[in-house]
Amino acid sequence: MDLYLKNRESKVGLRRAVKAMSRLLPEGHRMPSSDKILSYIERLAPKVSEEVHCFCKECVKYRDEATPEEMCSICHKNTELGQFYLFSIKVIVKYLFEHRNLASVLEDTVNRNSQDSINDISDGTVYKTLNSNRSRYDLTLIVGADGVRIRKGSKNELWVFLSTFVEIPIHLRESFITVLGLWYSEVKPNMNTFLRPFCIEVNSVGVTGIEWKHPHTGEICKTVVRIQVVVADAIARAIMQNTQQFNGKYGCNVCEVKTVKCAPQPEKKRIRVYPYEDNPKLRTAARMMNQARQAIETGRVVKGVKGPSALSIIPSLDISVCFVPEYMHCVLLGVTNQMIVLWTKKTGLWNISDHIFQIDVALKNICHQDFVHRAFAFEGMNGIIAKATHGTHNVG
Repeated sequence: MDLYLKNRESKVGLRRAVKAMSRLLPEGHRMPSSDKILSYIERLAPKVSEEVHCFCKECVKYRDEATPEEMCSICHKNTELGQFYLFSIKVIVKYLFEHRNLASVLEDTVNRNSQDSINDISDGTVYKTLNSNRSRYDLTLIVGADGVRIRKGSKNELWVFLSTFVEIPIHLRESFITVLGLWYSEVKPNMNTFLRPFCIEVNSVGVTGIEWKHPHTGEICKTVVRIQVVVADAIARAIMQNTQQFNGKYGCNVCEVKTVKCAPQPEKKRIRVYPYEDNPKLRTAARMMNQARQAIETGRVVKGVKGPSALSIIPSLDISVCFVPEYMHCVLLGVTNQMIVLWTKKTGLWNISDHIFQIDVALKNICHQDFVHRAFAFEGMNGIIAKATHGTHNVG
């Protein structure tokens, strides 16, 4: 649609382009099959204007766009400015309530909540403590960030900052995922630079709230937005927390266990492992803040902490526990993949290679949930998981 508008193509050209892309994409894709359906999507899309922010490409620190010709006050160099884009959480929340019927979704969720079972984040103790005085339409953000190279051989990376809401039911949460920020540059993002404007805005809406008009009653309502959970893989998590990577000396984001180097092996890189400890010293927000101050003063990493994190200025967010284990790498490509390899490739009493046919029959008869579009055969599942979770295989 963007190419159609910018290049002023004819409707016939747009129709042919849509059909060509539809044929090229793998089976089960969600690309509109006609230009008419594509035009409906354009009408539904919110008209949200981006906020342009600048950074110094030398030190990757935040710069004021109004004074691009001045020397950077941090690195004292007159270098080219880079740009990144953020989308206002105020505008997004207001749009979701007024045009996406979010109020009705929240009301249905409240009616279905159970006091006796734990089904989701909203049933947990931490969430209930944070939201003990929650109003009817208040929201709790789940945010995450990840980066990818657009093409092989390119130095540029695209980093996307995404969000959804805890209060939305699991089966609808994917429909309410929104983009909060975009970073596209040959320079890797400094998360304190990238997230600084977002953190300031979240602190503001956490106090003053966001006003919107109820689409059915016409009532002016107010929503307070807080943030509680951050989802990111190991690489993104470390730069968001401003700590060492997972393979560093103090790479764990939960505790302060010191890694040890394994004995060197021929033609293999020496690796670090985490030794077992009965009662490891867990990280706390207050201790991490003190360690960040020490790191700034001494210029050295303190217990894995390199410096302060922009996320630590958000009162509702405990920087030491808010980063939850990430499902794709920890579960699908971690435990699940390891167990499937053990069951099918390794010799022992646990090997079930002789029973794979019966397992496949049982799997095909399972009535899977709505977010699972199709089932796979058990044989070769580990390869399919790796491709599907990394976006190189059609998952239905």
